[in-house]
Amino acid sequence: MGNLEGQGMQRAYHILQTLGLTTAQREAIMKLHLARLAKQINNA
Repeated sequence: MGNLEGQGMQRAYHILQTLGLTTAQREAIMKLHLARLAKQINNA
């Protein structure tokens, strides 16, 4: 399952790259996403 999550993260990062965001903006979005995933896991 970790591999699937990794593929999803790579796909999400690629999508963010195509939006023309800066690296800092992409990283901020990914950090927010990871924080939300961690919160979901902790609440499970």
